[in-house]
Amino acid sequence: MISIDVEMAWGVIHRRQIARHYTYRKERELIGRLLKLFERYEIRATWAVVGHLFLESCQAIEGIKHPEIVRPAYSWLEGDWFDPDPCSSVEADHIWYGKDIVEQIRQYGDSQEIGSQTFSHVIVGDDECGPESFDSELGVCRQLAESTGIKLKSLVFPRNSIGHLDVLTANGFIAYRSPKPATNQRELPGLVSFLARFCTKPPLLPYPQQEGDLWSLPQTYFYSPSTYRWRFLPFRIDVQRVKRQLNQAAQ
Repeated sequence: MISIDVEMAWGVIHRRQIARHYTYRKERELIGRLLKLFERYEIRATWAVVGHLFLESCQAIEGIKHPEIVRPAYSWLEGDWFDPDPCSSVEADHIWYGKDIVEQIRQYGDSQEIGSQTFSHVIVGDDECGPESFDSELGVCRQLAESTGIKLKSLVFPRNSIGHLDVLTANGFIAYRSPKPATNQRELPGLVSFLARFCTKPPLLPYPQQEGDLWSLPQTYFYSPSTYRWRFLPFRIDVQRVKRQLNQAAQ
């Protein structure tokens, strides 16, 4: 299984990394290239799209940005959760909106799945994110998706922070990406972890687990963005490792 996080700026705005917006310059082009590759090799992936990217534009209502969303009560957050939202359009701020990206994926019909990653990339597993906030996010996501003929069934929790699974079920979802199994999740010291990227040993391959009405689909390999801590590692190392693991999975 392959799941792809489609976040644009929403994945980093509360990490104080928005200055790295240049990393999204080619995202639309890369999505197009991936779609063509998946079509060529008959691969069906799940594209976990942040709900705000379904929009072409948005604006504040009586001075409030997205009043339909119940805000999480994070004590570590300064200001309102939606303060960074430019409330403009895809033409003015293309890293905040992505209706064209959704349409790009939809062109491939049922060969690709469009899933969700909440509306604004809230950290659901944080104790200060209540079920009402998560429910309001999913409700807006469902409404936007259904208006374009998409029924959301799969969810990727932002930062893999799991929480409120009952709310997920109540909103009609049937599957979510879960973290690595505990036996494959041990944190390694920084240098050891860095050097481990050179190893091509395959990860454990757990089976999906049914949890009531939900399916938990464990992550086995995370392809780290080259813009972060792994950017100093030669890119070909990651490519070789992934090729080896895909071959092992096929065998």
